[in-house]
Amino acid sequence: LKTALENDARVLMIGERSRFPQDIIDGINELEDKTKQNAKITFTIAINYGGRDEITRAVNKIVQEAKDGVLTQPVTEQTIAEHLDTKLIPDPDLLIRTSGEQRLSNYLIWQSAYAELYFTDVLWPDFSKEDLIEAERLLMEYKAGKASVDQRIINAQEWWKLHNWPQIQNERGTQGATQAKSATAWLWNCIVGKHAEAMD
Repeated sequence: LKTALENDARVLMIGERSRFPQDIIDGINELEDKTKQNAKITFTIAINYGGRDEITRAVNKIVQEAKDGVLTQPVTEQTIAEHLDTKLIPDPDLLIRTSGEQRLSNYLIWQSAYAELYFTDVLWPDFSKEDLIEAERLLMEYKAGKASVDQRIINAQEWWKLHNWPQIQNERGTQGATQAKSATAWLWNCIVGKHAEAMD
């Protein structure tokens, strides 16, 4: 608690805490309560945690609220997210899996739906600041490359609409089909980043 307060760190625990002795539960609750106003960093601890168990508990909470009349609207993704252990924190952008394993192992399986996954052979006790920086660097490179591809796709789609190739194919028969085929090749070249000469 002292370390958390000194570093302005908010501490949260995810996992099924009801299975712990009451004094442990009280200690966890106190730690979360006394650090809830800290804003520099959020430090989340997973204890007795499993992704399937988390979702199961969330569903049971939702079912109970529906029975009690508290929940009267259809269940949405947001409803489920608000009943997960991680309801107070955003979904991860990057999930790092150490030790050479290439699986999620039932960890944050709902929250990691759109996360970038980084796998490394480095064991968790040996994972260093330099390893984290490398993971972040690769993530930034990937996102920069993806943004470039996305923009090329948008440019190609706009060019396709401008030249109205589907309509040409319908109206001009064989010749239109040939032109549309050439346009499709040009569209693909735009997406993969190759140079191609646009048709007049």
